[in-house]
Amino acid sequence: MSSNRLPLALFGVCLVASQSSYAEVFFTTETVQKALYPHASRFETKHLSLTPEQIKKVEDSSPTSTPIPNHLFEVFEGDKHVGYLVIDKVLGRHEFITYAVAINLAGEVQGIEVMEYLESYGQQIRNEKWRAQFTGKKKSDSVKLNGDIQNIAGATLSCKHITEGIRRMLTLYDVAIRKT
Repeated sequence: MSSNRLPLALFGVCLVASQSSYAEVFFTTETVQKALYPHASRFETKHLSLTPEQIKKVEDSSPTSTPIPNHLFEVFEGDKHVGYLVIDKVLGRHEFITYAVAINLAGEVQGIEVMEYLESYGQQIRNEKWRAQFTGKKKSDSVKLNGDIQNIAGATLSCKHITEGIRRMLTLYDVAIRKT
């Protein structure tokens, strides 16, 4: 390699390293279960495979009718009648954001946690005050960014996609998880 190309090659390595250094894992499945449902002593894993009709209902719950990337979901049912925990992924600007939503037996959001954030900016969505906006929301609520959910400057796409994801998870609860 010529001496003229060496600095450029090193710059590329440094750029890749700097972009990946922002990736953070905040929770595992087990730790997010305890964080969102501290009184549950165990969780039963249920595997959901959505029917085409359920897929359409979940996709249609998003204002943009965004196709869901995965039709299989792992749902964790807590003992002591605490509710359900669903782990989902949404796209931020360039990378996926893994989050968990706790939904009680009445179909209301108990809380959300960001489990893994890979973007280099926008981590403000981990702010407790921002996440608390979802608490108590149910499928019949609008759950809309810049409506009942406030945006965060510098994290607009993360806010938008998490908000749409929560809407989809509330619909998922209604069409596939809720016990009839």
